[in-house]
Amino acid sequence: MASLRHDLIAVGIPKMRGSLEIDSEEKERARIERWHRSLDRALPTNAVVRFDKRFAVETRTIGEDTAGGTGFPVHTITKRGSTPRRTVLYLHGGGYTAPLDPFHVRYAARLADQLQARVLLPDYPLAPEHTWADSHEALVDLAAALTSQGPTVVAGDSAGG
Repeated sequence: MASLRHDLIAVGIPKMRGSLEIDSEEKERARIERWHRSLDRALPTNAVVRFDKRFAVETRTIGEDTAGGTGFPVHTITKRGSTPRRTVLYLHGGGYTAPLDPFHVRYAARLADQLQARVLLPDYPLAPEHTWADSHEALVDLAAALTSQGPTVVAGDSAGG
């Protein structure tokens, strides 16, 4: 049996966030698609103090030749003034519906700093407008290319893990 504290949190947090019960699949899909259209998909670096002074970012697009024609950016983060010794391909979580957030970038920056690594953060297409198939081939090709260049770790959190 859940505690009173649990019950209060389970009701209170969704109310504070403005979350509603899902009425229907169609309404939820429309809500998520509206949210996606409103997103700024630039790399969110605001959770890292002096990010621009401490880290360099290169962004390129991959996956443009896939069947769906869905290209997406991959951000490469390296610590300024360092020579990366390894590569981390980091696949972010977010339930396949949420983009990179400032905390993913903060974690990637820490990995770049502490591991003397270049960290690649793909900002892949999101559901429900896209499926895993829209980015899978491009991500596999990217991982294969990276491993042929040297020590590489594929990591991620939540859905990306």
